[in-house]
Amino acid sequence: MAFHTVHHHQSFSSNDCMDVLLPTVFPDSKTACKFSSVRIKCALLRVRFLPNQTSETIANFCRESFIKLGLDVKKCIAFGGDNTNTNFGGCLCISTNNVYSKFKESMNESIEGVGCPAHIPYNAAHTVANVLSADAEVIVAKLFSYFGIYTVRSEKLKDFCEFVSVQYASILSHSKTHWLSLMRAVERILRLFK
Repeated sequence: MAFHTVHHHQSFSSNDCMDVLLPTVFPDSKTACKFSSVRIKCALLRVRFLPNQTSETIANFCRESFIKLGLDVKKCIAFGGDNTNTNFGGCLCISTNNVYSKFKESMNESIEGVGCPAHIPYNAAHTVANVLSADAEVIVAKLFSYFGIYTVRSEKLKDFCEFVSVQYASILSHSKTHWLSLMRAVERILRLFK
């Protein structure tokens, strides 16, 4: 759902009405009637300030939260978190004083550490982009600020696209969640200026 929201350059707030819309449009569908996207997944574990942020404290808090919610800790198959030493103990995950190793000890020995699946591709692309002579994020922001907010300029771009036989599409800006929207904005620019 998040991908399509960014793909169509919409606000994440537009997803809030889907819970009401889908059961109304598809009243006979059990799936549509049970659909839920109003930030429920993000609120599964209640976030609170911990007295310290050691791996032991974080792992215990997560395990206790699972138990309070009636979830079987032995059925937890993966741990995803930011790729910090506290969470994984470095890139090789070999130390024993991190959240991942504490989960293996106290919850499920076969649990897999997946890092942060959303940030890994973005960070890899960002690192690769550092060798380029131009910053893609700056180019996207400058093109959007030049064409995206001024009607006169966007009309000139439409005329230019018509002149060179390229289908016009408005210039996209990237959202605060860069790793979700930057690629779409760059693809649009490349399609327009091929």
